[in-house]
Amino acid sequence: MNVKTAVVIISSWIFLNANFVLFSNVPRNIALSGIELNMNNIEKYSAFWPYNVRLTEAAAVEAGKSSLAYFPGVLQRIEDGKAIIDFGRDGIQTVDVEKTDILGNAVKIKNNPETKELSNLVRSMANQFLYKHKDAGYINYIMERDKSFDSLLLVYCDERFVKNGVVRQFVGQADVKLLDSRCRLIFVPFSYDFYDFYFLYDDLSWLILKPHLVGAYQYGFCHRTEEEDHLLLVWTDPDGKVLDRWEGDYSNPIELIKKAMTAVERSK
Repeated sequence: MNVKTAVVIISSWIFLNANFVLFSNVPRNIALSGIELNMNNIEKYSAFWPYNVRLTEAAAVEAGKSSLAYFPGVLQRIEDGKAIIDFGRDGIQTVDVEKTDILGNAVKIKNNPETKELSNLVRSMANQFLYKHKDAGYINYIMERDKSFDSLLLVYCDERFVKNGVVRQFVGQADVKLLDSRCRLIFVPFSYDFYDFYFLYDDLSWLILKPHLVGAYQYGFCHRTEEEDHLLLVWTDPDGKVLDRWEGDYSNPIELIKKAMTAVERSK
């Protein structure tokens, strides 16, 4: 089994078997219950996005994989009129929304909010993160129990980010300020060297993706390609809708974080 195949299989397992119970999406759905959903506005109303979706039979045949009309994939997001769907071993499919069953399922969620108990991104991430507690050591962070946030700021970076002492200090302050704006800062490293430095410094308490899941989640989220090595910040809502993104090199990462913080604070 090659690395890419392993990543695809792990990705499929993570997204289809996440354990979830507590972080409720129902209030968001009820608040928007008067919306009339259609193909033109479904991209806007992520609270109604279904978690599992299928292609239409015609679209599945067009993709050369008729099984995609019968076996569901996981909707990562809708962006620029396209649905990005992770079908696990069958790969990522990016298709027009009308070539899926998204709208029909979204209407069902709108009419019966209890059918979508968790936001999509929260459900897919489940308990796949660690954070460092000053007394208890490394602790498993369970996202669905955390009701302190309305959005997420995902930081894709390598060890160059964590090695800089000034950056480490600033991020600690930014983490607190972002939480005041109900935004949870999460690190998604694309270098295993990042973890070596993270575990080296006692002053870090950032939320980080567990090391063995890095490849699977980066593959599934489709925020960046494996070849890219620049710093990337992606601001999303709990269902995976991208609210904004910032990217740059490592010459001044603090400025990049400041831009993100300003956008988050102005949204409140």
